[in-house]
Amino acid sequence: MKFNEFIAKEQRLAILILLLQSNSYRTNSSLAYSFLDQQALALSDDKLKTELTWLEEQGLVSLERLESVYIITLTKRGADVAKGLAFNDGVSRPEVV
Repeated sequence: MKFNEFIAKEQRLAILILLLQSNSYRTNSSLAYSFLDQQALALSDDKLKTELTWLEEQGLVSLERLESVYIITLTKRGADVAKGLAFNDGVSRPEVV
């Protein structure tokens, strides 16, 4: 696996975990951007929007676009992937303790 592909899978998992731990399983793209930076998974704003769109296409999140910010909501399938109960090839598997 290429390094960039590995990082993208880790970024996607981090977004799903952030949503899983958020009130109402929702957050916005600005908070997700900051969270990824804190987790040493920083990316550009354009790359974040690309990853969010990919997660939406996979049915793992739903997006509501409000001007330059996205409201991100975790789907049931996205929660299952974040918990390690379901698998998506484009998302890293969580470490289950």
